[in-house]
Parts: sequence; C-alpha cells; structure tokens
Amino acid sequence: MKLNLDVIADYLPEHYQVRRYGSKERRLLCGRPRLYDLETASEDGRVYITASDFLQEPMQEGMNMICVGGKFPKHLLRDGAQALHIENNTDVMQVLWDVQAVYDRFDAWNDKLRDILEASGEPDMEQFFLTGINILKNRIGLSDYGLHPMFNCNMEDGKPHFHDMRDGHSAFDMTNLEGIRDVGLVEREIQVPYLSAIPNVSTKNYCQNIYSFGHYMGCAYFTNDVHPFRESDYPLMDHFFNYLCKMALRYFSTTSTGDSLETAIIRDILNSRIPQGARLRQIRLAPGESWLCLRARERQGARYLPHNYMCEQLRMLLPGRVHVLQYGDGIVGILHRAADPSDNPEADFEELLQRMGYICGLSNPFRELSLFPHFYEQASFALESFMESDSSETISRFGENILRYMLSACTGTMPKGVLYPAGLLRLVEHDLQKGSDYVRTLRVYLNSECNASRTADQLYVHRNSFLKRLERITRILEMDLEDADTRLLLRICLKLLESTGT
Repeated sequence: MKLNLDVIADYLPEHYQVRRYGSKERRLLCGRPRLYDLETASEDGRVYITASDFLQEPMQEGMNMICVGGKFPKHLLRDGAQALHIENNTDVMQVLWDVQAVYDRFDAWNDKLRDILEASGEPDMEQFFLTGINILKNRIGLSDYGLHPMFNCNMEDGKPHFHDMRDGHSAFDMTNLEGIRDVGLVEREIQVPYLSAIPNVSTKNYCQNIYSFGHYMGCAYFTNDVHPFRESDYPLMDHFFNYLCKMALRYFSTTSTGDSLETAIIRDILNSRIPQGARLRQIRLAPGESWLCLRARERQGARYLPHNYMCEQLRMLLPGRVHVLQYGDGIVGILHRAADPSDNPEADFEELLQRMGYICGLSNPFRELSLFPHFYEQASFALESFMESDSSETISRFGENILRYMLSACTGTMPKGVLYPAGLLRLVEHDLQKGSDYVRTLRVYLNSECNASRTADQLYVHRNSFLKRLERITRILEMDLEDADTRLLLRICLKLLESTGT
C-alpha cells in the first residue's frame, strides 16, 4: 500500500521528533523507502531516507525525502521537495526499519480489508469496521438511503466496539443521529468525500455518500470523537471509504437477494404452484393498502440495465415496497400502495424505470395475492398496449386500457371483420368508393349521444346539411338508430374499426 509523508510522520514511533517541510500532497503516492544514493537516479513516487548532511545541491526536483539528524537542508525546498526531518535520531538504518514497519502495518491493514471484502458469503460488517477503527481510532458509521443508522464502530475505554443498529439497539447519541440526518438531507447530492459539521455538537464528520447507478444508497462517515482529524487521516479515510462503499453495496445486494414471502408466493403462482393458505394469511394489508401487479421490460432501442441488476436496484431502493423477480422476457412483481397517497413509492419507481431504460404495465389495485393471475393479465395487457404505441411515457395503467381490453376480448376467436353488421360494411365501402365521410359522421353522432345540433357543430356543417347526410347514412345502414342495443353495437364496432386504423 502506498502512503504519503504525513501518514509516515504520524505513525512512526512516538519518541521520534518529526518536523514536516515542503508542499502538501494528500494522495497516497509514495512507495516503500530506499536509502538515498548520490549516484543513483531517483524514482518518482519513492521515499528516500538519508542523513541530513549527506544531501548536496543540486537535487532532483519534487523528491520525497526523510532527512535524519543534523540541520535540515533547506535547499530541498527550492527544489520542490516534500520532506520530513527527524531531529532526535542519527541512525539512518534504524529510521529505515521503522519506516518499513509503518509500511508493513498498512500493507497488513489493506490486505485484511481486501480479504474481508472478497470473502464469500454474507459480508462481515463487524470485522470490517473493527479493522478500520484499529488504525483510524475515530468513530466509523454507515447509514442507509433514508439516513437511518445501520452500523457503528467506536472506541470505548480504549477498546473498539461494534454496534449493529438495524434493530434499534444502539449506544449512539440521538442528538448526533438527528444532526447526521438533517445535514445529510442537504448534502446527499455530493458525490466526493466532504467534511460536514453537524449542528449543535462539538464533533465533525467526514462523509462519503454511496451511490449505485446514480441513485443515493446511504452515507459512510467518520466522526472525530477520539482526536481531531489530522492531515494524515484524510487520505486514509478516503482509502477506507473506497473499500467501505464496495462493502456496503455488496451488503445491500446480499441482504436483498433472498425472496421475500411475497416474491416467493408470486414465483409459485407463475410456476403453476398453488400457494398454501397459511402462507397467504401471513401477508396482511392494513385498511386502505393494496397491491399493484407490475410487468416491466426494456424500452425498445434504449440502453437499459440488465434485468437481474434492475431487480436488485428495485429491491434496494424500495425495500419492502416492491417485490420483483425475473420472469420470461422481463420483470414481474407487485408494488405496495400505502393508505396515505403521499407515502406511495410510484414516483420513485417511475423515475428509476425511466433512468434505467424501462417501461412498465401496472394493474388495477387488489388486496388478495390469490387473485394475482388476473391482475398479472391486466399488467401484461397494459404493457403490450404500451409497446404497440409510440408513447414516450414510462408507465401504462390497465385502468386506462379497460375498454380496449374488453373490445379485444369480446371478439373471441373470430376475425373482427366477420363480426361487423352488413350495413356498417356497406358504409365503409361507400366511403372508400365515393370519398365520403359517413363512417366518421356516424362515429361523431353516436359519441354525441345522437344530438344533431352538437354533431353538426363538431363537423362544422349546418344542422340541416347534417340531417340530410344522416338520412343517407341510415338508408345505407338499414339499421334502426333509435334502438339502444343497435347504437351500442355500432359504437363497439366503430371502436374495433378505430383500433385497426379505419
């Protein structure tokens, strides 16, 4: 693991008297040290150790030097060097060994963080946090997307203690928690590490927001409750954040991949397995709550998130509110609707669909999962109708397509053309041969509830001219427009004709 001079200075044995010179470099760019040799060209990103009086002018620019004993050679600063001066030790080899020991310590720390991250099974958050605090000492925390604390590790009586706060059992100060929440709501858009001062407390927090595919997932943070943040702390905290963000996303993913009871029931139904009544009874909705069945798939021609990743994103971003699984050529599931409309997740759900290149069909609301197959059919029809249109919307609701569904279902197995009355077919033929507009005129007349004046206004003709046209239409139809059933039949047939573009 690479370090910088600030880290080396702070982690050398305490008896060393170390003074820092030159420009500051927060990044960890320095490889393991070597003894300085006048005859050997120096390497970029290497720390060199030598006796102070051994250095001669001119020097290579921008070197990283540790000068041992004697008087600090100030000509190093003219050459743009960064340097440490160890004032109370003249043993160059001892300093080299001690600096090597600092590198050994951080190599072991880095290796352990990496091993915990890459271990199979559920992420071991406790060992990960304990490993972090053993070096950095200050409190480490992780909150979820709602800024509710999840994990916390701090020093108590000189010993590290880990707290799993997901179940509400915590030694964390409530005032501190509320401050983190309030500040986080403002600062959650920041995508680089930042220093945040929580109101009304004496400590400060160094934070890193966690994002996945552009969505805020939570916040990792250090609190300077043991010692003030030092220059050396910031690059080390950044290094730890790099692992912690990966660890947190792996944790979110691992803890959400298992089927919820709702998802398991849906999977059984889709695979033609009848769920047991006892399982169905375990799922109880409060008064006013309901489900919406959803079917989602990628928008044609759009760049989209693969289905399995999309399922994970939905589970992580809307935990307990959406239950989804991969099925067929897309995603199937249910969306929970709360009794309070302001608490419904549909806006967040729609935003994620849009940003990830998806479209979705939603069913009417329902409360019994045993009825899922019927509402799955509704969601499927809404999605298929959407795909046949040129709509730029993201969600299609079955409630907006009920008439279209009823029209498609009422024809049965017969072609639509054989269901039309002969008189209506003659009217269509007349329009095609004569260039008249009788079918449209009949449609407007029926949609206007057979009101002649209103129909004439919509057609922009005089009422008498319309009545003459209606008389000709009636002769061709040979049907009684005064009969309610006849009018209903014609309106259904005209809707069917409309669906075919006629």
